[in-house]
Amino acid sequence: MHHVDSGFAARHKYRRVLLERLALERKLSLIGAANLSECDVGWFVKDGIDDLPFQPLTGLYKTQVRQLAKALALPSEISTQLPSPDMAKGVTDEFGIGHDYSVVDQVIDGVDRGLTAQDIAKLGIPLGEITDIQELMQLSDWKRQSPHEAPPVDGKLAGGLRRTTEGQGS
Repeated sequence: MHHVDSGFAARHKYRRVLLERLALERKLSLIGAANLSECDVGWFVKDGIDDLPFQPLTGLYKTQVRQLAKALALPSEISTQLPSPDMAKGVTDEFGIGHDYSVVDQVIDGVDRGLTAQDIAKLGIPLGEITDIQELMQLSDWKRQSPHEAPPVDGKLAGGLRRTTEGQGS
């Protein structure tokens, strides 16, 4: 498995180097498209194409990015496309992470709100999934230590974008 992971990481880093070179030649800026969900569970290659200094969507959960795509009326071939690292045919983000984004986002949000695993489980999420996602978050903390600009939007509870009722994020 180490060889597969190394090859995967090398392709992401090469893609970044190539795109940075093209951007420099053409006097363009690279803007990343990673989201908060990917970042918090470590579903990106450190120093790869999904670890750019400016990524405006890293303040939004994947489910919020999907809501934004719908609100902007993006074409369905874009808004309904399965998220994928585009490195192996048929491998989606959710397959690689091992969990649906809807579950990942609820767990990350619950952690952000200070809920226990048992409280999050009351939302209908199996405790095993919760602990697995929390473990992914802990094991990937080292990846989030790169310097990045703060995203211009924040979809977390205290970020100001969400409506709340009785102290709960909606």
